[in-house]
Amino acid sequence: MTKTQTHSARLLDVSQTVPHFQDDTSEPTDIAMPSRTARAFSKGSLWGTVVNMCAAIMGAGSLSLPDAISSMGVVPGAVLLALTAVATHVSVVLLVDAITATGSRSFEDLSVLVFGKFTGLMVELSIIVFQFGTLIAYTIAIGDMLDPLLGMPAFEHALPWLNRHHGGRQIITVIFWAVLMLPLSFVEKVSSLQITSLIGQLSLVYLVLAVFSHFVVDLAASSGQTVGKLNLFRASPTAISASAIIMFAFTCQVNVPSLYHELTIRKPAQMRAVSLRACCVCLFCYSLIGFAGYANFPESTQGNILNNYCLLHPTTSSLSKHPPRVIAPAFAAITVTVLMAYPVNVFPTRYALDVMLFSGLGDRYRTTRHVGLTLVTAVFTLIIALVETRISTVFSLMGGTCSAFVCYIMPSAIAYRLGERVSHNRTARGRCIVVSLGIFGLLVGVLSTSTTIASMLAGKPPAFDACKNTSHIFGGTSSEDEAFL
Repeated sequence: MTKTQTHSARLLDVSQTVPHFQDDTSEPTDIAMPSRTARAFSKGSLWGTVVNMCAAIMGAGSLSLPDAISSMGVVPGAVLLALTAVATHVSVVLLVDAITATGSRSFEDLSVLVFGKFTGLMVELSIIVFQFGTLIAYTIAIGDMLDPLLGMPAFEHALPWLNRHHGGRQIITVIFWAVLMLPLSFVEKVSSLQITSLIGQLSLVYLVLAVFSHFVVDLAASSGQTVGKLNLFRASPTAISASAIIMFAFTCQVNVPSLYHELTIRKPAQMRAVSLRACCVCLFCYSLIGFAGYANFPESTQGNILNNYCLLHPTTSSLSKHPPRVIAPAFAAITVTVLMAYPVNVFPTRYALDVMLFSGLGDRYRTTRHVGLTLVTAVFTLIIALVETRISTVFSLMGGTCSAFVCYIMPSAIAYRLGERVSHNRTARGRCIVVSLGIFGLLVGVLSTSTTIASMLAGKPPAFDACKNTSHIFGGTSSEDEAFL
């Protein structure tokens, strides 16, 4: 679920190397060749890089896509999803052309080469801020996952003082953070956590399928309460902010140089094929969870789709008497994914801050710096997450600021600055595409950030409990639900 890599972190190779043993005294034996499927998805292959690019794109932002589509309606949501996917593909193509023209090996180096050290520093700071925002979102997500525990009868009897009315969510989040998230953040080698990428992608795929399965069951039970209540167009105060959530969800551009250089056939045409396939796969998954999640809860205002489901009594948040038992595993899978992804994001943030602030110290006070920067990063993100509990707000801010600047405005500006060294600038149509990409990022960034800040100043919405929500339900609970836990 890691969305970006900093300038310092890109120097770290977290890939596993498989030792090769050879016995010269042994008789020649037949060596089993990799299957066609294994070769197709191997590192550096087209589809192998497609998978890696999908891993860079897809992340926690998918949790807020149903809310984003709900804010603007089905048609604008579909158009904006498709437009952002196209803009992402165009930005990748422009970056690859710029990398080929300049020989740069990282996004930051490319920015410095084209615009100078100040712009490179701004890009670096934007990436670090983006990492901080991602860590805040992860911490909020943990609070969302743990919150249903506060309603369990066993939990209420054992710890009656720990409830939603007395800051129970904040307390249980701090406990989880202190016991699990913070200790993992002190890990010095990110290679120790590399399995998290696979776990994260499998969990997200399962989440998409779980949300879609739940929607299909509810659709069969009552189409009027699902697709019958959809808004094709909707003018809401949060519609503009929602566009930044979609922009955040497609963020991957900082990873493009490393993805391009890992290709076995390192040609711009090969990377264009990778980008097109990856953007289409992510667009499909995002459309599935976005529209299914919205159609399942058309009147919900929850920024996290999982907040709409009642784990204690599944029928309370379903139109069917027999809802599929797929949501509880989704909660568990996303919790584990976020828990493991948190230290993966702390690592490059801490490393980049150390290089920027203490590069002149060498190895002096290394342990002190490691512990201090880890604590500053983790504690700061925790405090913000305890104050701002709306995960969609964080996604909107990060999408409207860092994503818009680094992922859409900068690729456009870099390509424009390089002139005809970038193939798009050799035709009027190509130049129009380059400029349009920058305008797209600028408009979405400025407008969404303004509306997000305005909504934050307006105050938080009232607390929501999916197990007490009666606007969507089929009705009642059953002994079956009690047995569910």
